[in-house]
Amino acid sequence: MTGSEVAAAAGVSPATVSYVLNDTPGQSIPESTRTRVREAAARLGYQPNAAARSLRVGRSDVVVGLVPDTGYSATFSDLMLKLSRSLSELGLSLVLHPAPLDPVRLRELLRTIDPVGVVALTGLDDDTVTALQAAGVRVVVGTAGAGAPRAWEIRFGAGEFGAAQAQHLRSRGHERIGLVRWARDFPSATDQGRAAALLEVMAVAGQTHIPVLDLPADPGAAEQALGVWLRDEPAVTAVATMDDDVAALVVSSADRLGVAVPDRLAVVGAYDFPVCTLVRPALSTVRADLGDLIGRFAAIIHEAVADAGSPLPDRIAVDTARVVARGST
Repeated sequence: MTGSEVAAAAGVSPATVSYVLNDTPGQSIPESTRTRVREAAARLGYQPNAAARSLRVGRSDVVVGLVPDTGYSATFSDLMLKLSRSLSELGLSLVLHPAPLDPVRLRELLRTIDPVGVVALTGLDDDTVTALQAAGVRVVVGTAGAGAPRAWEIRFGAGEFGAAQAQHLRSRGHERIGLVRWARDFPSATDQGRAAALLEVMAVAGQTHIPVLDLPADPGAAEQALGVWLRDEPAVTAVATMDDDVAALVVSSADRLGVAVPDRLAVVGAYDFPVCTLVRPALSTVRADLGDLIGRFAAIIHEAVADAGSPLPDRIAVDTARVVARGST
C-alpha cells in the first residue's frame, strides 16, 4: 500500500496525503479533505513510512526499552503493555530489546532503529550510556536498584513493595524471610532494590542477610531448586517474591514437594495480577496503582525527549502500595 493509492482513493494529490497524515504544519487544507484522506487511509490500512517521518521531523519517535532476560511473564507483559500505551498516547513508540548490549549489538541497534531515547529496565553500565549518548541518542533513562541513583537513573519508590512484603510477613510471626526472583544472568534494578528493602526492614528484627533463591522458569527445574534451597535454608519460613508469577511457581512447586503453604512456607507476591487467584492457596500480594506509576514514568520520558538537557527526578513515589492478604500467608 502506497500514499499514491490513498491519494487516488481520496481524490487528492499524493502531496496532500503526505501533508494530512504527517500533520505537516502551515498547510491550508480544508477539514473535509483531511477527513476524506484519513478515511481512505484507514479503509486501505495505510500507515505513513516511519523512516520518511523521521527525516521530516529531524528525529524518530522510537524509544527502545532494554529488558532483562525475565522470561517475559504475564506480569512483565502487562507492565510493558501499560508502558507502550502510555508512551503511544504521548506520541512515542516503544520497541523492546533484550539487554545487556555488547558493543556490536549496540551499533546494530542504533544503525537499524536510530531511537530518540533508550529506557533501561535493567542495569546499564556507564560505558554503554556514554556510547548511546555519543551516538546521538537524546535521552537515556535507567531504573535504579540499590544505592544512590546516577544522573540518568530513576528509582520506582523507596522500597515500598519490599517493605510492605516484609512487614506483612513479620506481622504473621516470621523471623527468617527469603527472597525469590527469576533466575537470570543479569538481575534487574527491581531485583536489587527489592532485596535492599527487605533487608532494611528485617535488619530491625535482627536478620542481617536475606537468602535469595534464583528460580528457573521451567517447573521441573523450579521444583528441584526450591527443594534444595529449603534444605539449605531450613530457618526460612516465608518468602517475598519479585512478582506474582514467581510466587505462583513457588506455591505450585511447594505443593509438588509436599511443602505446606503457608504452614511451612508463607509466600507473598507483588502487583496483584490475575494469577493470584488461579493457584491454591490464593496468593497474598502487594497491590499498587501501576497505571498511575507507568503513566508518570512515560511522562518523564516524554519530557526528557522534548528537553534533553532537563534533569531527571531521583524517583517516582509509590504511595498506593498495600498488602492484599489471601491464603498463602
